[in-house]
Amino acid sequence: MHRGIALIAGVMVSFGAATFSMAESTVTVDKTHLCCPSCVKAANKAVESAGAKADINQKADKITITAANEQEAQKAVDALVAAGFYGTVSSGTIKDDAGAPSGKVTSLNVTTHNCCKKCTTAINKVIKSVPGAKGEAEPKKDTFAVTGDYNAEDLVKAFNNAGFAVKTEK
Repeated sequence: MHRGIALIAGVMVSFGAATFSMAESTVTVDKTHLCCPSCVKAANKAVESAGAKADINQKADKITITAANEQEAQKAVDALVAAGFYGTVSSGTIKDDAGAPSGKVTSLNVTTHNCCKKCTTAINKVIKSVPGAKGEAEPKKDTFAVTGDYNAEDLVKAFNNAGFAVKTEK
């Protein structure tokens, strides 16, 4: 009799653990550049491409990602970053894969989300904020050159602080 009860209890605990590991996961990404409906659409498309759902509050620069589990939520965060969006995450991580070399550089090609004139204005403001950096993005062009004599890591950090994820290339 005790074995039967122990077996049933073991099955119930196993089922409960499986249900718990399959629990829905929510991640918020704050301080993301979302200046226009096109930004919202692009961010939503990135999250959905990873099989998750996005609730985007453009006015608050906040994206709430809902996924089947933590791994799927992380995939959605990764897809969002790959699409050029950055922010502060409530859980999970944003990997530093900008490709920026250490120290000073004289030229880098930078790629990020740039769907409209507001994005372009924000991007150009970021470039000007980095000592020694010069360059100007053109509207709707995702890749642009940043020249001068500046610290590449400072440039990436400035873009991240403005809500943009970037990829750099010499």
